Amino acid sequence: MFMLKKMLDAISKNELMPDLLHDDFIFVDDFAMETKEDWLITSQKQIDEGMDFSKLKIGETVETNDMICWEFLRNKDGMDMRVTNVCLIKDGKIWRHIINRCPV
Repeated sequence: MFMLKKMLDAISKNELMPDLLHDDFIFVDDFAMETKEDWLITSQKQIDEGMDFSKLKIGETVETNDMICWEFLRNKDGMDMRVTNVCLIKDGKIWRHIINRCPV
């Protein structure tokens, strides 16, 4: 275990973590999917455009040998949202990352 700590440490520093991602990594956001390469580009663009992941107030977290999960609150387009992230682990790396946003 400790994957969650590595992920949250990278988030707190506004760093991407390609070394934590499986070669077959897929990011799922509603009906959109991104490969590892696409997700890294999108995430870097968010940081470049001012998204400061280091300011996220991480709430509940869960970690098992095969899964990590964390959530945080964020205001998106004027609406407060609870953002839940679930990552499945394969071969010691993040294999699938699924995100869900719910109004609060």
